[in-house]
Amino acid sequence: MDSTKKWYQSKAVWGGIVAVISVTLNAVLQQFGPNPALQLILNVVTGIAGAFGIYGRVKADTKIE
Repeated sequence: MDSTKKWYQSKAVWGGIVAVISVTLNAVLQQFGPNPALQLILNVVTGIAGAFGIYGRVKADTKIE
């Protein structure tokens, strides 16, 4: 882990960003009434993004600047 990369090149960072956006969007949309199909989609997106973030962190071989 001697080299570095910019934050936007990190899979872990992008997985976290997508997960946070998905959870936030889900919370905002719930204020307009329940929509089970949309909630399911956002929950799946959150889970995939979280898994992608974990995968990116485990596979990382460079530090973030």
